[in-house]
Amino acid sequence: MITEKDPQTWQQLQEWCAQILRECGWEAETEVTVDLVRGQAEIDVLATETVRGREYKTLIECKNWSNRVPQHVVHSFRTVVADVGANAGYIVSKAGFQAGAYQAAEHTNVKLLTWHGFQEIFDHQWYWEHLTKYVVEHLEPLGDYLEPLPAMVAWDQYLEEQEVERLKQLYIEHQPLGVLIMSLSPYMGMMDGQSNRLELPLGERAKVYSALPESVYERTGYREFIAELQDHCMPILSEFRQYRDIAFARRDAAAPNGGAS
Repeated sequence: MITEKDPQTWQQLQEWCAQILRECGWEAETEVTVDLVRGQAEIDVLATETVRGREYKTLIECKNWSNRVPQHVVHSFRTVVADVGANAGYIVSKAGFQAGAYQAAEHTNVKLLTWHGFQEIFDHQWYWEHLTKYVVEHLEPLGDYLEPLPAMVAWDQYLEEQEVERLKQLYIEHQPLGVLIMSLSPYMGMMDGQSNRLELPLGERAKVYSALPESVYERTGYREFIAELQDHCMPILSEFRQYRDIAFARRDAAAPNGGAS
């Protein structure tokens, strides 16, 4: 899943739907008034995806109801989708749908989804368009320090013996974490038709990666997983950078004119 959390209000449901689409590269607005053949209607989410210069419009109706959505809601939404000229419409319901609602949606461009079902539809696109790019920005900087031939070896001449030993300890302890970060890279999508992705939960099989917090191994939502992984990685990255800055400062101080150009 994209997230393990369930929206608590209809406002949250519509904003989370819009957020996922934005993270997939779509344009998405909430609570939009649209013109119909007769009158107007307010749409919970109006989203547009541009593919090779062509725009595809999608409408989303969010129902955070305790009861299942009835048939007449689907009929009304079908009319709105048709009048707006949308390519697709989704009704996302907390409690599901009555049998008549499914009948009303048959052979139409309206899909009836739970919150988890909505995530499933966009999970693949969200993973490759958002998650992997997030990893490049926030986690790959640590991965650079954990490569088989890390650049930090060049710092040794500017560091004291105990500082070099601490760097070696950091590298040995966290080097498997570099493998995990690499497995989340967008470059993995270039192989096997984007099927080579990291599946959650990691479980016991992944404890070879590194000594991560126990909760990380059990996460089923990518959003929560990556947040906890980042919390774990940032102090490690900060310590590597601390020694980098020390080494660079000493290198510059030892250069002619104190490193001035």
